[in-house]
Amino acid sequence: MRFQLKKDSFSNERCAPGRCGGFTLIELLVVIAIITLLMAIMLPALSRARTMSVRLMCKNNLKQIAFACQMYTDDNEGKFYQNVNAQLFYGGGMGLFAPTERKPVNRYMSLPEVPDEFTKAKVFKCPADDGSLIFPFYEMVGTSYQTNKLLIGQDETASLGDAGLTSAINARLRGVKLSSVAGPAKLVLVGDYTWASQWIPGDLWGVPWHRQHCHFNVAFLDGHVAFLRIRKGLFVTPEYNILPFKDLYSLAMEVQEEEPCEFCE
Repeated sequence: MRFQLKKDSFSNERCAPGRCGGFTLIELLVVIAIITLLMAIMLPALSRARTMSVRLMCKNNLKQIAFACQMYTDDNEGKFYQNVNAQLFYGGGMGLFAPTERKPVNRYMSLPEVPDEFTKAKVFKCPADDGSLIFPFYEMVGTSYQTNKLLIGQDETASLGDAGLTSAINARLRGVKLSSVAGPAKLVLVGDYTWASQWIPGDLWGVPWHRQHCHFNVAFLDGHVAFLRIRKGLFVTPEYNILPFKDLYSLAMEVQEEEPCEFCE
């Protein structure tokens, strides 16, 4: 049987008014407006989700670093690592500044103590340290994180705002041991790079790390990590402590004075 199409099957007849299948200009504008509104709603949410994801990856890094620092003290009679700029060179990759520096915590992370250009010390690189924060800290010194210099640092610290407190701290700082420090659950061990300047009285304000002024990821001596506000000028607070020595708490609370942050008030 042979089938034939009618001649007008594909005719190009014009549709009747009001029955065409296309959009009118008003309908098109409405659709564009709806899409624009949805994007305006979704983009901030996506940005927040990305920030939270970066913050979480950073926390995981800090947990591993804190655990490696604990293993270092266990193998060294409970002593924390002390050396010139130890708060920077305790561990990490090569870095452009002091590239031959020994980094003793590395061996607890299966990394060479003196890293070379091929060393991928990813655990020491925060995803937020992408070059948008003044400069890429990991590229410069090999780590995105600094330690509490009253634990891992030099055996003497410079002025901390009060001569009496500074002197009392320095009398206890040389060869500081895990057994001589108090409150590991509240004592900050290591945190996002610029947290280290955030708390020091009279020093520069720490650069916002996770898109929130004065807030940083920090790992405590007991290994847990928190995202919290670091208050400039304070050594002892209800949420955390910088000062390792409990017998100096009362002196610290007498002389410490918080410097207000205009971005956080």
